[in-house]
Amino acid sequence: MKEKSIHYLIKYYQRKKSNSALFWYNVDGDIMKKVFIGILVILCVVVLGLIIATLTKEKDKPSTYNSNNIKFDIVTTETDLSCMSTPGYSYLEKDDSTIIKICRGTKPTGGYELDVKKVEYKDDTLYVYVKDSNPRGVVTQALTDPTITIKVHQKAKKIVIKGNEDYKEYKKEQS
Repeated sequence: MKEKSIHYLIKYYQRKKSNSALFWYNVDGDIMKKVFIGILVILCVVVLGLIIATLTKEKDKPSTYNSNNIKFDIVTTETDLSCMSTPGYSYLEKDDSTIIKICRGTKPTGGYELDVKKVEYKDDTLYVYVKDSNPRGVVTQALTDPTITIKVHQKAKKIVIKGNEDYKEYKKEQS
């Protein structure tokens, strides 16, 4: 009779254990420790990546610059679909200033950028020096047209854009 009751108790506990809704009741303690440590390692890597990305992110610059006594404002850095497929620029003279739209041309992915480093005026020519940045890391897989528009507080008879690309004039817009 004792054997029957022990056998009955063993079957009862086995059934109760196998019917549990929470999986960790059926898992060994060592396995749970390994899973917990794995989750902690993944979280640490994600947090460390976010911290590094935040620290290496370039700080926002003011919109007004002064370079060799030539004052200029960055109007926009939005992608512009009106740009041609090749690098170039167009400009508009208005009052005592010149608005210049510089396009890098159509690029196969996101991540391409333009940044104006300096503006100089020599011999009736306005020189705009741009930095062309290429993508780093994971980028969107879509055609993009990197563009920057600046307002230079001086008129110019001739404009030359200097950068890694060969920038040609698209057209001169009339005011």
